[in-house]
Amino acid sequence: MSDAFVQRLSTVVVVVCLLTVAGTSALLVSPTLRGWVGVGPGAAPPDYVVGDRIDVASALYQSAPVTVVVFARSTCPACQKSADFHRQVSTTAGAIGVPVRLVTPSPEFAAEQAYASGLGIASERVHVVSSGSIRLRAVPALMVVDSAGTIQHVWFGAPDAAVQATILQTLHSLEGARRP
Repeated sequence: MSDAFVQRLSTVVVVVCLLTVAGTSALLVSPTLRGWVGVGPGAAPPDYVVGDRIDVASALYQSAPVTVVVFARSTCPACQKSADFHRQVSTTAGAIGVPVRLVTPSPEFAAEQAYASGLGIASERVHVVSSGSIRLRAVPALMVVDSAGTIQHVWFGAPDAAVQATILQTLHSLEGARRP
């Protein structure tokens, strides 16, 4: 082998090594790049999906054919933003005989009762769960569950106008599901 060939081969090997180090470094610092390349952990699965069983006490839902469960916290900005809509959900559900429950991870029960009252939810329908006892990682969330605790509908976050319309339409469709 000639000296020129060995030098070229060495240069190519060094360049490939540098590109590998640079590429690996870029993947380590950029989640977007990792997603684009398709390496690393995938997106987290949703907390709950339709068909799952809700992981709260069965007393919250077993007494009615369907129940609306609002997951919220009085100190949550997104929950505050959604409060008017959650009040509308409570009113709509109440008008068709569907019970509404507020489930909160907040240990401040009195504050959550006051918040629920503002949503039109009676204080005895407020239930505190300990953090980590349910799969939900963030509030607000809204669910419709059947008497077995199976999730029939679920929405996460502060809903925009289109999602609000869908939720209200879904609630109106539940009128036939209530107990006579």
